[in-house]
Amino acid sequence: MNFFEDYYDITTAITPNSESSRLKKKLIELILLDAINYTKSRNIRLIVLIQPSVIDVCKNYSNINYEILRQKFPEYNQSNLSTIVENICNKNNIININLYK
Repeated sequence: MNFFEDYYDITTAITPNSESSRLKKKLIELILLDAINYTKSRNIRLIVLIQPSVIDVCKNYSNINYEILRQKFPEYNQSNLSTIVENICNKNNIININLYK
């Protein structure tokens, strides 16, 4: 097992408005809300650091990269996954830093 392997959410990256993606977004939001409630209850500030996938930023990482995805899937955008998390954080007033930008 490679602990540095990037587990990429291809479904959400290429079809961000699909039913599967909507469910994943809701799950992410619930996890982040749980985290913020936990940290607030302990008087700890939470900052979410959003790290883009290597697939969205590197051409030479593996046999799949942003150029291939862009050619094959019209809904794909390199920032889809990062933006989803950023939007959830902003909606819920969670401080975040999106490294994709």
